[in-house]
Amino acid sequence: MKVTMLILLLCLVLAVSARGGAGGRGGGGRNSGGRSSGGRSAGGRSSGGSRGGSRSIGTSRSAPSRSISRAASKSHARAPAKPAVRNPPRVQPRPAAPKPSFRAPPKLQPKPAPPRPVSPSKPISKPKAPSPPKVVPKPQPKPAPPKPVTPPKPITKPAPAKAPSPPKAPTPPKVVPKPQPKPSVAKAAVKTPVKPVVAPVNVQKAVPVKVETKPPTGSVTVNQNFASNGVKKISVDANKNVFQSKDGKHSVDVNAQATKIQSKAQGNPKTDVTVGGQYSYNTDKTSITASANGKPRQGVDLNVDASHTVLQSKNGRHSVDVTASAAKHVGGEQGTTKTDLTMGGQYKYNNDKTQVTASANTKPGQGVDLKLGAEHNVWQSANQRHSIVGNAEVSKHMGGPLGNEKAQVDFGGKYKYEGDKTQFTAGVNGSPGKGATASVEARHNLYQSVDKRTRVDVSGGVSQQIGGPSGNSRPDANIGISLTHDLP
Repeated sequence: MKVTMLILLLCLVLAVSARGGAGGRGGGGRNSGGRSSGGRSAGGRSSGGSRGGSRSIGTSRSAPSRSISRAASKSHARAPAKPAVRNPPRVQPRPAAPKPSFRAPPKLQPKPAPPRPVSPSKPISKPKAPSPPKVVPKPQPKPAPPKPVTPPKPITKPAPAKAPSPPKAPTPPKVVPKPQPKPSVAKAAVKTPVKPVVAPVNVQKAVPVKVETKPPTGSVTVNQNFASNGVKKISVDANKNVFQSKDGKHSVDVNAQATKIQSKAQGNPKTDVTVGGQYSYNTDKTSITASANGKPRQGVDLNVDASHTVLQSKNGRHSVDVTASAAKHVGGEQGTTKTDLTMGGQYKYNNDKTQVTASANTKPGQGVDLKLGAEHNVWQSANQRHSIVGNAEVSKHMGGPLGNEKAQVDFGGKYKYEGDKTQFTAGVNGSPGKGATASVEARHNLYQSVDKRTRVDVSGGVSQQIGGPSGNSRPDANIGISLTHDLP
């Protein structure tokens, strides 16, 4: 804008100077061509022309004023009136002169147009300079990561410097440890480690517990029994598992038993020895057992028992099984007997407190034996050691040479106590018209080894028949002691 204003001012000055020059020239021409005595007039008008030029600077349109002044000056001579008419056309070109002067500025405008100084606007390329700064930030982020890496290093350096300061801080904590020795809690802590000293002893006991997880493969039991009627009985029982499959379904056991009974009437009889073996097959639904037991010079007894579950409810409470068994004696004084076959079926119901069993078994040509039994837990203590159980059973034989027999009903109840070392049972069982039998039995563990494989138990019992056709009998008491050792 300043440049354009300067240009316009220059244009105006040029235009004014151009007018002044033109007016002076025109005045001189007329004075010389008008009158010979133009000495004065030339002098006067030239000066007037110069004045007119000076006025033209004040006003942009001075041409009409000059024409009027000239007309007034020439009006004194009538003849020059004609030239007055001619003057207007001359006057018109004069004002036209300023027009080109005004046109000139636009021509001059292109000169400022070379705001080629605007070319200094090339420094506007300086905004391009920010583009390099864009490159600068790119390297900046790269140095940024190293900066965080460097700060940890100085952190480590000042850390040792700060290390001296913490020792000053510990001075107040010194007051804290002073109250710590005052409480005797530390002494109690010293006493507590003394208690764990007992724990290792328990650990030693726990070691044999692990042995318990492995079931024994056999056992040996020696039992000495004394009866109130003077009969003494001593027996030795032994059994051993000699084979078992990896899946636990197949197993083979051997067993042996030796029994000797002494009484005043029999004197000192021989020892009765029985030796045998047994094969077992067990699955979730099927079980088969085959055994052979014999006595010297008395032959061998062969037995096969099998059962299979044909139906079982989802909750496992109801089940239906089929059973079969075969028995035969071979050799000895009796010789070989016929095979005794028994077939049947059984229904079972079991829950937490009640068990019900219904069975039917038959032998070819000997009719059918029917039996229905039930047992119910009437009461049980919270610790499950004390309980009272009631039971009932109905049996009947049908068909065969004996024909149909009357149903026989047995019922009773018993009290049970089961402790860690002691077991006790007292019960009564009877049937209508036949009286009842009352019995009491007990067993107590006197000794048990650390590994629980060896134990010594004492047992005893008393039984008596009450009522019935024969009336009350004398109590029959017995007491015994047994030593049992489980084989690894």
